[in-house]
Amino acid sequence: MIRQIAPPALDSSPDIAQTMLRRLATSMYVELRTIQCHFNRGVLTLTGLVPTFYLKQVLTSLAEGLEGVTRIENHVELVGFRARSEALLALQWKSPPSGIVRKS
Repeated sequence: MIRQIAPPALDSSPDIAQTMLRRLATSMYVELRTIQCHFNRGVLTLTGLVPTFYLKQVLTSLAEGLEGVTRIENHVELVGFRARSEALLALQWKSPPSGIVRKS
């Protein structure tokens, strides 16, 4: 989902990405805290996984109010709660979670 907000800006301030990350970190939606943000020349790009389309829309709403953002590229993927948990485990362990064995 790409949304054009205003004419393109010329800066690449990392502060805008950091501001978005702070918004996500303080959001009441814990699922948004793993989203990655990149800002370059007015374009804020969001990547990661969320379990519902509603949360994907919430991300766009949070980003729309950022000064300096002229376009939002929301590349966040929708996955179910269980699939999201397994994907995050795989990223942490760098291998599929199906191979996890508990030691007694």
